Amino acid sequence: MEKIMDNKMLFDKAQLLGRVDNDTVLVEQLMSLYIKQLSQMIESLKEALVLEDKRQVLSLAHKIKGSSVTICCQLISQKAAEIENHLINDNFNVAFIKDFISQIEHDARQFSSLLKDN
Repeated sequence: MEKIMDNKMLFDKAQLLGRVDNDTVLVEQLMSLYIKQLSQMIESLKEALVLEDKRQVLSLAHKIKGSSVTICCQLISQKAAEIENHLINDNFNVAFIKDFISQIEHDARQFSSLLKDN
């Protein structure tokens, strides 16, 4: 089975290291901060969805997308972009959005396990 660390779509550590001049301590700090903020954003996203607050759902999806690109987590970024694009196209299908939130939560758990493995 492929190790999570080898899945560059989930997390491209080499790319992130390149962005920070191979500062491994900084990478570990960024990873830890990212997973903490991501967890908070996911919870806020779920709350906004329950309230059917389209503007807040869109804003949070955009934040998740941006922070994920910054930390080199393409998979999470792409899933947040799907939510964002769905809303930009004037849709608000709760089941569709819930499905992508579940996928993001799954990927976040995998990313979090990288912190424990390092």
